Amino acid sequence: MASYILFETASGYALFERVQSEEIGAKLEEVQHSVLDLAKFGKMIKLKSFGPFHNAAHALENANDVSEGIVNDHLKAFLEMNLPKPSKKNKVVLGIGEKNLAGAIKAECGYDCDSDMMTLELIRGIRLHADKLLSQLKEGDLERAQLGLGHSYSRAKVKFNVNRSDNMIIQAIALIDQLDKDINTFSMRVREWYSWHFPELVKIVNDNHQFARLAKFIKNKSNLSEEQLEGLEEIVEDESKAKAIVDAAKASMGTDISDVDMINIENFADRVIELGNYRKSLHEYLISKMNYVAPNLSALIGEFVGARLISHAGSLTNLSKYPASTVQILGAEKALFRALKTKGNTPKYGLIYHSSFIGRAGQKNKGRISRFLANKCTIASRIDCFTDRPTTKFGEALKQQVEDRLSFYETGATPSKNSDTMKAVIDALRLDEHEEDEDMEAPAVPAPSKKRPVEEDDEAPKKKKKKEEKKTKKGDGEKKEDKKDKKEKKKEKKEKKKNKDISPSTLKELVQLRRDRGEDMEELDKVEYGLNHISDFFALFKYIYPLTNDIEAVQYTLKKVIQEFEDDGVIYLELRSTPRDGKAPSTMTKRSYVEALIKGIEPFSTISPDTHGIAVRLLLSVDRRHTLEQAMEIVDLAIEYKDRGVVGVDLCGHVLQGKFSDLKPAFVKAQAAGLKLAFHFGEVPENVPECQELLSLHPGRLGHVTHLDEESRHIIMKRKIPIEACLTSNIICKTVEDYPQHGFGGWLAVDQPIVLCTDDKGVFRTSNTQEHMLAMTHFNLDHERMWNLAFTAVNCCFIDEKEKKVLRARVTLKKEQCEGGNK
Repeated sequence: MASYILFETASGYALFERVQSEEIGAKLEEVQHSVLDLAKFGKMIKLKSFGPFHNAAHALENANDVSEGIVNDHLKAFLEMNLPKPSKKNKVVLGIGEKNLAGAIKAECGYDCDSDMMTLELIRGIRLHADKLLSQLKEGDLERAQLGLGHSYSRAKVKFNVNRSDNMIIQAIALIDQLDKDINTFSMRVREWYSWHFPELVKIVNDNHQFARLAKFIKNKSNLSEEQLEGLEEIVEDESKAKAIVDAAKASMGTDISDVDMINIENFADRVIELGNYRKSLHEYLISKMNYVAPNLSALIGEFVGARLISHAGSLTNLSKYPASTVQILGAEKALFRALKTKGNTPKYGLIYHSSFIGRAGQKNKGRISRFLANKCTIASRIDCFTDRPTTKFGEALKQQVEDRLSFYETGATPSKNSDTMKAVIDALRLDEHEEDEDMEAPAVPAPSKKRPVEEDDEAPKKKKKKEEKKTKKGDGEKKEDKKDKKEKKKEKKEKKKNKDISPSTLKELVQLRRDRGEDMEELDKVEYGLNHISDFFALFKYIYPLTNDIEAVQYTLKKVIQEFEDDGVIYLELRSTPRDGKAPSTMTKRSYVEALIKGIEPFSTISPDTHGIAVRLLLSVDRRHTLEQAMEIVDLAIEYKDRGVVGVDLCGHVLQGKFSDLKPAFVKAQAAGLKLAFHFGEVPENVPECQELLSLHPGRLGHVTHLDEESRHIIMKRKIPIEACLTSNIICKTVEDYPQHGFGGWLAVDQPIVLCTDDKGVFRTSNTQEHMLAMTHFNLDHERMWNLAFTAVNCCFIDEKEKKVLRARVTLKKEQCEGGNK
């Protein structure tokens, strides 16, 4: 029989001493009613001690420990302080309500525990009268503590896990199924309704979505003419069908229809079209979610079948716990139980029947391949659920195993063993991991945009030391430099009217060349240079672009830009430029602009152990303000010149204008052609809503990344997407208030691949060396960390592994030379 009762409250632990109560008759109704009377119940027990929690967090910690059967230090100290030490003569029995605590209390403190019927009745009474028995608490304190702890404890139990957002997949696939039914029903209604007016159209056009669009486009058939043929072709994507529609309209047997009726038909067709478009966007969303949550399952069996399996199982975790035999018939439960009831043949497959593998197998092999596929699905789901570093490599290997098994059934070719396949994938992943840890080198990037350079300058460490000393003396070097006399500032305002990466000296030369030709340059002299917001930066370019309005100026500028980077110690540079047409009288086109750039970088195209100068590659940029047609034109040029130095496509331009969704098809095309993608990403808060859509294309690098939502941050960290940090640019444009608020240090702390870039070095009057100096000064980086940044930059370049190895060797050699000379 328990002599003491431990009662856990939301405010602390309470220990009650049992004064009187008999075991006999504990279940009698009269005895149980006596617990409800405080006057009678108060004689059974008395409060011995109360140990309050320090705060809400302490209360939550103790609640979690109690629920898991853990005796923490606080509870142990409370019990040892207030209970007499147990002995053979004086046996202490502690009554508790949580049975899973009994063993832990016995092991930690040596007290026997009891949870019999009488103890539970006493705890019921204590809980009922707690506000009166615990005199230390004020009225309402216990209720408020219970409410707060209840919210905290429940939140911890059901909190959203961004790494396993499979609930979104379940909802998305359910909505797609519902939309398919609704769209089909509504489409049939549109067909039936509009067919009273134009019945021949049903026989010509079978597609429901096209029919709704045509109903909206044609409206009254009597007004349809040859002039609208082009619009019809755009909808049906078939010239002969478009002509057939026009001919049918002329001889249609349909009834005339009033304007009011036509308005209603048109409005309903609009709803059907909108639903169809939404269904397409939801389809894309589901694919991106599946590739994020279950990449291996998606790679193996496809996004839709994988999503249905997850939905039917209830979660990815549940699916991963199922054996292969369950996964095989998941979705065919009715058929299974009917077969068991009638003692017939059980089903061979459920949802996985929709996989292409089942359809491709011969009739006698369908059951065998479904069992094999179910086994691979189980492996893929477990990898997706429990891996810390998601990858599609396992899914691709498992898919190949299924392909090999199909081939085995058809030809008898022996497939590889599962253990060998898994070992090969694991070895490949370990190799990738090893290379990521070992190689880290800076990409260089865009001419008229960002640079991802790698330093190779013997004097660089000396320059850094001198600059550091100067900054220490001055306090804040950058701010001091801004406080120049008015004459120097006036000069800078003229110098800073340049073409992004064009230095002030090069810009002066270009201006002088124009003046020598007799052109008026007065408008440029009026430009006041002051960057108080990122919009101010983009406002400059209407004055800047005229300076590179012809091929000669483009080539001259490119040569100077490359030379300046080479002088700054850069050994590899990726120039980023937006192809554009020249303005009259210039005859420059996007093609001739790109050809000029290609010709300019050709002398710097070789990366080999025998070359020692700078190497240059090119990224073509698509401006956010471009139309899809313009973006496609640039992408086509990038694909055409892929083998001549173009390594990727970039998204740039005014961050507050244009929509990425309008340009997305162009980037999809570029990626399909083997080009890498780099995006200006999350520069201002207004960009946050499109982050998920940008990440769905799996970009190779992200620029700036100063404003993010939590899910995007997790995706970036999970995929280890390299980040291009532009310190000077972010501070001057006020996208980041100050260096302590910059995300550079945070990304470094979590080992995110990050590269220091100059952004538009001409506009911001910075250099590769200066950006590295800023990082050293404001983020307290030692020389070893700086060398690691250089290796990270190489690892992030858009070149092949063989070329990266050459660059790593050059950086390693330079590092050894610097360390050997104590630099």
